[in-house]
Amino acid sequence: MSNLDDQYNTFMEELEQKPDVRQLGFLHEDIDDDDPMRDVRAMAEAERRNNRRMRNPAALAPRAMDQSEGHERMEMDADGPITELNPNDMNRKVLVMKSGEMEIALEPEKALVYTCFNTTYDRASLNRADVWHQIMVHHDGKYRKEEILDALFTVISTDDFYPVAYREHTNIDYFLVRLCSKALVKLFDKNLKLPMPGSSDPLKLTVKLNIAKYIQGQIYPNGKIFSAVAERCDNAGLYGFSNMLNLDCFRNHGDFEELSVFLGNRAHLELVCSSINRLDEIRAKINAIKLTNNSIAHISPLVAIKDLPIQTLDLRFNRIKHPASLRPLKGCNINELYIEGNGIVDVPGYMDVLKEYFPKIIKIDRTFLGAKPRKQQKVVAAANRIGGDDEVEVTSTAGEVFASINGVVRNASDFKKYKFNTKWHQVVVSHDGRYDKAEILENLFTVLDGFDFYPCYYRTYSKQDEFFVINCYEALAFLVQSKLALKMKSSSEYISIVLKMDMAEFKDGQVVVEEKLNFALQCQFNDRCLDLCNFQQVLDRIKFVDFSVKSTRTLSTILTLAGRKYGVACLILRLRHNGIRNLGALSSLISYPKLIALDLRFNDIRTFDDLQGVIKNKIKEVFLDNNPVCNAAETGVEYIRKVRTFFPAMEKLDGIPLLDNGNVNFSQNFICTPEAYKFTESFVKHYFSIYDSFQRSSLKDLYHPKAQFSMTSNFSQSKTMDSHQVRLNAYQGKSRNLLRLANIDRAISSLVVGSERIANVLVSFPKTEHDFYSFRVDTPIFRPECVVITVHGAFKEMANSLLSDDFVLGFTRTFYIQPCAKGLGIFEKAIEFKIYNDLFHMYNLTTYGRENVFKHHDEPEVADPFVPHSEERENTIIVFQELTRLNRKWCMRCLEESSWNLKVALNIFLKLYEEDRIPENGFDTTLGQKR
Repeated sequence: MSNLDDQYNTFMEELEQKPDVRQLGFLHEDIDDDDPMRDVRAMAEAERRNNRRMRNPAALAPRAMDQSEGHERMEMDADGPITELNPNDMNRKVLVMKSGEMEIALEPEKALVYTCFNTTYDRASLNRADVWHQIMVHHDGKYRKEEILDALFTVISTDDFYPVAYREHTNIDYFLVRLCSKALVKLFDKNLKLPMPGSSDPLKLTVKLNIAKYIQGQIYPNGKIFSAVAERCDNAGLYGFSNMLNLDCFRNHGDFEELSVFLGNRAHLELVCSSINRLDEIRAKINAIKLTNNSIAHISPLVAIKDLPIQTLDLRFNRIKHPASLRPLKGCNINELYIEGNGIVDVPGYMDVLKEYFPKIIKIDRTFLGAKPRKQQKVVAAANRIGGDDEVEVTSTAGEVFASINGVVRNASDFKKYKFNTKWHQVVVSHDGRYDKAEILENLFTVLDGFDFYPCYYRTYSKQDEFFVINCYEALAFLVQSKLALKMKSSSEYISIVLKMDMAEFKDGQVVVEEKLNFALQCQFNDRCLDLCNFQQVLDRIKFVDFSVKSTRTLSTILTLAGRKYGVACLILRLRHNGIRNLGALSSLISYPKLIALDLRFNDIRTFDDLQGVIKNKIKEVFLDNNPVCNAAETGVEYIRKVRTFFPAMEKLDGIPLLDNGNVNFSQNFICTPEAYKFTESFVKHYFSIYDSFQRSSLKDLYHPKAQFSMTSNFSQSKTMDSHQVRLNAYQGKSRNLLRLANIDRAISSLVVGSERIANVLVSFPKTEHDFYSFRVDTPIFRPECVVITVHGAFKEMANSLLSDDFVLGFTRTFYIQPCAKGLGIFEKAIEFKIYNDLFHMYNLTTYGRENVFKHHDEPEVADPFVPHSEERENTIIVFQELTRLNRKWCMRCLEESSWNLKVALNIFLKLYEEDRIPENGFDTTLGQKR
């Protein structure tokens, strides 16, 4: 039995044992009447209540109170950390409304309690209009508020159901409802068990009828929704355009802090539509309604606004599955309909059905349905250029001109007539030779990030640039609103723009944006992976039209087109190296139902707010490393928690598996960027191979002449001075542990400065053997100007006599490395790095640690991972002999000393050769003499 079942059954047992306080007339007589602080606390509580009522005049309305209320112990609802809720608490509790309405007093002792074990409800109590009912959801921390509400509205999709005062706790969430008897009956019909998507174990519900009295001045959902719609209408310009009623993500309206609104519920949408119809100013100034991202599935409530002068209806990213769903709006005079992101677009021939329903429609999503429709046949492309060579340049004709004179666009009000225009318009940008095409387009794409904007047939001149656009009304309208002035980021200067409208008719063979993008996507899908990494390079090869993959709308269009072709089969989406600034375009992922991995590395996502826009998804693996957002959180735990807000099913983040509790799993090594792997591996192998060899003095060449080295150890002192302790004391004598040094002069003198002195100190240490299998390597910094590498591990100090034993110690080395030279010798592009700082810490291993190092030496048939097999060794000897002209004996000596690492062996040879330490007979006379 689960913890949730245990908790629920305990709750039921305690409830059955609790006496009925209504029958006993219990007045809490156990309160200590002699408590000297009771009056003080009562006065403080009264003062707090008065302060709240001063802020909320509605709270001054009289409240019905039992005579015993003055003797009751009361708890106040307050913001704070989420705590565990005691479902058996019978104390009176006051819910303070964050949205300003009058508070609601919960009286659990007067409520009728029902559970899955008792579903025979009192119908009279259920139908009362003067009381609140409470619903408790026993989730045991397994589900979030949004998931619970989605499940509730899935069950109650058509009836009145307005959750009020939703309160979250670690084990149980609860909320209040009233005037929703049909919805409650549905919950009782399901035995007060709430089915959860993807789970066979439903959540148990507890319903407490009549838990609070409804008093005038408390929250009223109908009025709340009407005022929110009116606010959006009054401030339409603040939410986009002054002629558009923007109800995008309406449930997130600021007025709904204490009310859960879900337009996927038919009753909620009916209330919104009736509110729209009641607003007098709608007919005067609104001709477009935006209902995106609202989970709308039932269209019939929109009949209430059918007779309004609406030209544009935006229903993108909802749950409309079939074109027949729009039948109730048949005959509506809309000109534009946006339905992208709904299941309807996957139905063959859906556009023909919609054209039949809406006879005056001109545009569906990005497709124009004019009298002269475009031919959608594909243009045959040239071998090395995307888009073909048969496009025809636009022939300019006279048209109306929009320009800014002294900061005023005089005929700006006339621009609305071009909304449904399908001709070519010319854009002229006057730059006086100070800016090039790339800079102008970069600033235009940034300003017009949220609009369809695709410059075509771009021409550059000495003083101005010109290009043409088609079907980009919203972008051009925004430029007119901005007084046709474009601010350049590099200089903060404004340059002027002139629009020449109706310059030419569209002709077959000219640019069609969707055809260009579809052609560019042809080779991007392989093995169930849509690879759009560095996609700007692909877009730059397209003729006659310029795209910017950084543009939110452009990327959304690309993902939508790709989703139509590959979305159902796509498992992995890669978007690396695209300069993406936010994830607004990823609302198009609704076309990718099976997507499990999303790669966003090497982009420009800066804050967690930039992750907004991702639709509800089941993505299990997310890559965000090498984005500024990775440094936006103070801790790794906070970083994971915030990313998981947008990807709730995430199991791996930045390639690292997450534990069940959401934290990062432990990893042996941490390398901050993939480019650092090869450098780190080469350095660690090279350094410690030389350190363990007889050529330890050659490490001097790896240190900068002014490098610093310090060593610390913290070995416990022993009274008996055996050989082991004597060797430890030798290290202790060079230790620079500042916590144990009383003499500051000793601290200064023990800091070793200079490569020569550092090499002498390292040589003075006994011969060692490092266990590479024990190494844990971290590279937290890898930049062109510096690299930081930290190595944790164990080494064995070799016995210095036949009577002594080897002993194992643990160590931590931190190296600060910088480049110091470039293009030395025959290696023109090589960069020489030097160690500038070396921190060396030694310590005793635990018994467990000692037992688990150097194990691989005792395992049969398991060779050192860095040492090749016999056949590979022979090949290595031949290559080394060809390079050095040494005889076989000296080749073996150098290679064995370097653990068969050819690069290290060559370094050993060069060092010995420069110091003239190789005898004449060390060279093979048959291959050549020593020169």
